[in-house]
Amino acid sequence: MKIAQQKCSEVWRKGSKLAFASLFLIVSSSATAVQSQTNADSDTNKVSIEVIVAELDKEFARGSIATTALAELALNKLELVQVQVQSRLQAREVACHDDFFTNSCLLDVRLKKRQLQEILRQISIEAKSFLRRSRVAKSQEPVDKP
Repeated sequence: MKIAQQKCSEVWRKGSKLAFASLFLIVSSSATAVQSQTNADSDTNKVSIEVIVAELDKEFARGSIATTALAELALNKLELVQVQVQSRLQAREVACHDDFFTNSCLLDVRLKKRQLQEILRQISIEAKSFLRRSRVAKSQEPVDKP
């Protein structure tokens, strides 16, 4: 009887190991599918963010802001784009927490954020600089007294 119990427990252990292994494969394959979908979604967001910032950089290239209206337009567009960049990159950071290599993913997102913000900062500096110069020029114009 004791030998039969030992045989049964060995079979059960082997069976449970096999069941556990198959369960692990199923879970890991579904996690891989979810991760690939998340990566595809984040790649779509990445392309659109980079495209938006690149278009803004082309529209307001260095030295192209020559009027007050254009400088104000640049600042208004910058506000909208900065909100989009912030929200999409924050979504990417949240998606990174589901990744196995979380730290690497977070570093990549933060690097991309710094790169995009640097481009936006340069446009903002140029627009604000132009507005300051135009205010100074306007204040230094001679005032005609009647």
